[in-house]
Amino acid sequence: MKLVSLKTDYVFKEVFSHENVRKQFLSDVLGIPLENIRTVRIANSFLRRRYRWQKEGIIDMSLELNDDTCIDLELQVRTQ
Repeated sequence: MKLVSLKTDYVFKEVFSHENVRKQFLSDVLGIPLENIRTVRIANSFLRRRYRWQKEGIIDMSLELNDDTCIDLELQVRTQ
């Protein structure tokens, strides 16, 4: 059986298509209590560049806390 990496956009979106998985994962990683997270949604937002030298980005998830704080998350991959 071949393992598939979460670093692949398709796999990432499939695994995190369940809100309870997203909430628990982000609660653990960010250290935010689960009860403080109102919603976590998968975003399909492209961050357009304003200048030629800037790179384009994609927001993977948006997190909204009970105190109306919004956090945009993007998966970053670093060569090890």
